[in-house]
Amino acid sequence: MKKLLILFFLLNGFINNAQTRISGKVLDSNNHPLIGAAVYLNNTSIGTTTNDLGEFELFIKAGVHDLIISYLGYETIQYQIDTKKSIRKFTFKTKETGNVLDEIVLNSKKYSDEDRAYFLSRFRKSFIGKTIFADNCKIENPDVIQFDYNPLSNVLEAYVTKPIKIINKSLGYTIYYDLVYYKLSSTKITYLGYSRYEQIKGGKSKQRKWKQNRLRAYNGSKMHFIRAARNGILYREGYVINLSKRILNPERPSDSLINDAKKHLAKLKGVNVSMTPYIIPNSKDIRIKKSDKKLTYSKKDSLLLIIRNSRLKKFIDVKIKDSLNEKDFLIKDNNKVILKFQNYLDINYMNEKEEYNFRKGPNRLNYQSSKIILFTESVLLDPSGIFIEPLDVFMEGYWGYEKIADALPLDYTPKE
Repeated sequence: MKKLLILFFLLNGFINNAQTRISGKVLDSNNHPLIGAAVYLNNTSIGTTTNDLGEFELFIKAGVHDLIISYLGYETIQYQIDTKKSIRKFTFKTKETGNVLDEIVLNSKKYSDEDRAYFLSRFRKSFIGKTIFADNCKIENPDVIQFDYNPLSNVLEAYVTKPIKIINKSLGYTIYYDLVYYKLSSTKITYLGYSRYEQIKGGKSKQRKWKQNRLRAYNGSKMHFIRAARNGILYREGYVINLSKRILNPERPSDSLINDAKKHLAKLKGVNVSMTPYIIPNSKDIRIKKSDKKLTYSKKDSLLLIIRNSRLKKFIDVKIKDSLNEKDFLIKDNNKVILKFQNYLDINYMNEKEEYNFRKGPNRLNYQSSKIILFTESVLLDPSGIFIEPLDVFMEGYWGYEKIADALPLDYTPKE
């Protein structure tokens, strides 16, 4: 009887941890097998490659997953798998993208080595990040990244001819990032892509350090917040959530008043217009009337004050409500958890202070503060720790500071 009970518990544990088997093959447009194609779950360390027949096999946990099929010179395939539905043997067909890649490389050759080095530096800071962990991240194949720069709008776009290989020695991962979209302006960075993680091999000392660093990267992250929100333990995990709204800064003059001040300053003798943050076109051609020369210095001073105050932020945030309850911004419907609110959500993680690189000097906070803005009425939170529609969410503050160098695979758990 005792043996039967032990056998029952063993079988029960196996069933609870059972995984779903998926298999299939990857072919080109002529039905020839693609050997060595990467097949993986997006943003995870779960993946494999196709064999000599173009076949693959994976074991995945229950849930909804994005399966990615990637092969150099061919279009990347993204396929959503729901383990609740019947799983069959898949056949994926992809086609070559040679002409597109040739055009990207050709357009990128118009830039000098100095220009390219500058673009690569901007790309690294906005994509890898500027955190402590970013210092130990290296892009192994920067030559695969091509750039397109618009000097009028100061917008930098990037394209890749193959996945970017990133060695993250801080977290112990090799990341293959298939960049689909990248756009950097003076005020905003947007990038999308598919990532595959591989754990770096190392001794016990390195493994311990990586484990500590991964936990540090996890705590206070978007992944941590979303998982805690779904489990109803935000405040237990160290989060304080406030609500705020964005209004025009009353200390900053209106745009029309600033423009009028610039026009008057352009007409006055002895005023160095270049001290303002704006360039007034054709200022040398403006004639100064005799009446303008009679303006007193107090008038000049008031105009300069307007220009000086024009450097203030156009918008400021005003707090609406402190310490929200989870029901104020979360809706739970069966197994679905939805983030829904108006204005702006302030996410304060109280268990870790800001890094020195984020805010230098005495104004550095003893907690990490981020801001969420929704472009839609609501957004669904995935159990793995991501927003289902990431483009519907805009983030500022600490979450905007953390980039790929602090990113973890979706199959990461703090118990690792």
